[in-house]
Amino acid sequence: MATLDIKLPEIGEGVTEGELVNWLVKVGDTVKVDQPIVEIMTDKATVEIPSHTAGTVKDLKFNPGDMMAVDSVIMVLETSGAAQAAPKPEKKEAPKAAAASPQKAPTSNGHVGATGGAIQPPVASSHVLATPSTRRLARESSVDINALSGTGLAGRVTRDDVLNARGGGSNGGMEMVRPAATQTPRPAFKSNQAALEERVPMRGIRKKIAENMQLYKQIIPHFSLMDEVDVTSLVKMRESLKADAEKMGI
Repeated sequence: MATLDIKLPEIGEGVTEGELVNWLVKVGDTVKVDQPIVEIMTDKATVEIPSHTAGTVKDLKFNPGDMMAVDSVIMVLETSGAAQAAPKPEKKEAPKAAAASPQKAPTSNGHVGATGGAIQPPVASSHVLATPSTRRLARESSVDINALSGTGLAGRVTRDDVLNARGGGSNGGMEMVRPAATQTPRPAFKSNQAALEERVPMRGIRKKIAENMQLYKQIIPHFSLMDEVDVTSLVKMRESLKADAEKMGI
């Protein structure tokens, strides 16, 4: 008998991590090739991950609610010599461009320009935990996301990490101002109807929606105030003072 580590495969383009929703097997279960073993939720969808090898479940590395990075070991299978693995699709290499062709590189604003004067931010490693939007912000800001120490859950690189590394630069001419984090612990919520309540943890898409709604609640104005003022007399006064102002060089 031999053991085999089962890793989390690439779930989709730009997806580098997922949240474990539910194990579809338990320790001691016999797993067949292509049998779904776990449900993973990303900020895009919930998917079932199949096993590419037959065997017996020996160990489960994560618990429901944990964040798992792509290519991390999620399960250990005990296999025999007769265990058959599902054939993996062959990767086709993209044709290489001719040597005489001018290379293009993304500039800091996301456009493509000549290599000579373009900014080429480093390509983010698939082992760096970050959302697609954070990776895009790093590319547009010319920040090497591989060199950042993530302050998010499970070491995830957040937008704040990129903005801090950028040095507080402008974002399209307007810098996003986030409320300062407070270290004061929040008081525990006490309900007089606890026996009638059922608390369900927010995960995946629901959790991401809640985080964004809370952020927008903090940084977006709740209302706009507009006033109308009759400045007719003020305009007339300004016109009458123009001649005197010109004599004074104003």
